[in-house]
Amino acid sequence: MKSLRYFLLCLLVGAGFLSQSHSTAWGDPGDGVSYAVDIPDVVAKVNGVEIDSRYVKFQLERIIKLNNRPLTGNEKARLLKDIVEKEIVRELVLQEGKSKNRTLPAEILEEEFGKLKASYKSEEEFQSALKDRNISETDLRRSLEIDSLAQMLIGEQIKGRIAITDEETRAFYDQNKERFHRPESYHAQHIFIAPFPPGFLDSIPEGQRDAKRLEMARKADKQLRDILEQIRGGGDFSTLAKQYSHDRASAENGGDLEVVYKGVLPPEFDEEIEKLKPGEISEPFTTSYGHHIVKLIETRPAEYAEFDEMKESIQRHLFTEKAQVEVQKYIDDLRSKAKVELFI
Repeated sequence: MKSLRYFLLCLLVGAGFLSQSHSTAWGDPGDGVSYAVDIPDVVAKVNGVEIDSRYVKFQLERIIKLNNRPLTGNEKARLLKDIVEKEIVRELVLQEGKSKNRTLPAEILEEEFGKLKASYKSEEEFQSALKDRNISETDLRRSLEIDSLAQMLIGEQIKGRIAITDEETRAFYDQNKERFHRPESYHAQHIFIAPFPPGFLDSIPEGQRDAKRLEMARKADKQLRDILEQIRGGGDFSTLAKQYSHDRASAENGGDLEVVYKGVLPPEFDEEIEKLKPGEISEPFTTSYGHHIVKLIETRPAEYAEFDEMKESIQRHLFTEKAQVEVQKYIDDLRSKAKVELFI
């Protein structure tokens, strides 16, 4: 199994301990989202320590903006309570760490702070981001400290308490066999030609767009057929993909798409693949993305992943399930001994 630190990171994210760390305090700032619920400056107190509403507002605003439909007032209220609850948990853990005289080594905090700061192009950009979010470097350092302390304390709670046996792992595999089913797949290369760049037609008068679209599509098709002729004349598929394909990600590897499961790419792609034998190259065809030719390397039948291949990921899954139970016990115990006041 991988290191305990890896498991703890997954666990803390899943349990919501990191809900107000980098992804929250540094998410896209909102711009005037109106709330259907009142949010006081102080949303809660934990043993007399106030929980400021700033991070809570940022998190609420971020989720509202990312949602693909407007939230009702009741939904916003429930979401707000969930966010505040996670902040309460973070404060409980911080206080527990302090009560045990557990502090984060300064060099670790500085390292984490430096990594975050380095993601900005300049000091000016970093300071501007702080200002836009109405937080200080002190606020940010505190958030990083809380999350790191949480990881340390949770690690102490579960270390040595959880064992995953080979028998458990095998039983999970046998009882959940369909989870490990892999559909038919294929390994292929392609050369892709886009008829026009994104947004190009927006610059064309509306009455001329259809004609321009057809003109550009014909040019793309001709270019692809010229490339195909070069291949049939002895040209190397990989070399020509690097030279001409507009799919730059795969072009760097000679157009290699690696292994693709059927149903992942547009249906036209799968249909062309079904016509080919390994080593054969398709005629030009189109999808919603543009124009393609594809070379089939191999097909792979539907299959079940072998137990030995999945063993480690199953162990991680079982570890996380058991650890979540231990974490919840720990949180419940902390809360039962604390004085928590809610103001929402």
